[in-house]
Amino acid sequence: MQHKFYRFSARIACLQLSLVAFVVLTVSGCGIQTYESRLGETVKYFEFREKVDSALVPEANKWNEFGIQFRPPQEFQMMPAPPPRETDDDGNPIGPVPRDDRQPNFFRTRVVLPGLLGGWRGVLPVDGNPNPNAPCYIYIMGNYQLWLDNEKDNSIDPMAIFQDFVDATATELGARMPEADDSGWQDVRIPPGISYMVKKNFQTITYQGRANGRDAEIRVLFHEPPESDIRVIVMFVVPAGLDRPGKLDEALDYALQTMVISPNKPTNRGGASAGGF
Repeated sequence: MQHKFYRFSARIACLQLSLVAFVVLTVSGCGIQTYESRLGETVKYFEFREKVDSALVPEANKWNEFGIQFRPPQEFQMMPAPPPRETDDDGNPIGPVPRDDRQPNFFRTRVVLPGLLGGWRGVLPVDGNPNPNAPCYIYIMGNYQLWLDNEKDNSIDPMAIFQDFVDATATELGARMPEADDSGWQDVRIPPGISYMVKKNFQTITYQGRANGRDAEIRVLFHEPPESDIRVIVMFVVPAGLDRPGKLDEALDYALQTMVISPNKPTNRGGASAGGF
């Protein structure tokens, strides 16, 4: 009887060991799957970073002003901003407003972009010409400086910058506000789908126009950070007939994905900050 008891106990012990082994193997398998999944995501992330870095200017050379961080495509160079306006001892502006050569001079009509913060120009090949011969432009506008100006002159309305842009480009582009019927604007989320970057909501439209005597696409994007009084406008001017247009489209998309916009309204007592990629 005792012999049978020992054999029964041994069988129970074997079953227990088998169960423990099964659980260990199962858990180990889950751990391996989790590790492999995380490793795969890490590889995808660095592949994404490699594509971004090959398309845009280096992170160390990004534009970081007015609460905005922006990495333009490598083919683009920043256009110099005008010198600051002269002021008296009390900080009040005096004399003429310095000329801003970043303003577009290639449209058929005179267009003055409101709240212009930064501009970039690139020359790319078109019509199969191996030599770059067609200029492209990137403009960033916003109400950042307008909020600072509003502290000294409350007749300035920083929240009207979208309307100001529409008014400035209505003759040249036929621009209308997004709220207008059949205005053509679309809501987009950049980047779409699953991404490694913080998503931003834009309203966008593409106009067919003329620039430097050539047909051109003018893409405009309006952005409002959530629960913020900051407003930002991005405009791309791309000539028709561009060689490898998909390459530039991809680079401009990466530039929008990696763009960082601070929602903080600036004051003359301190600026707005923005986090980086």
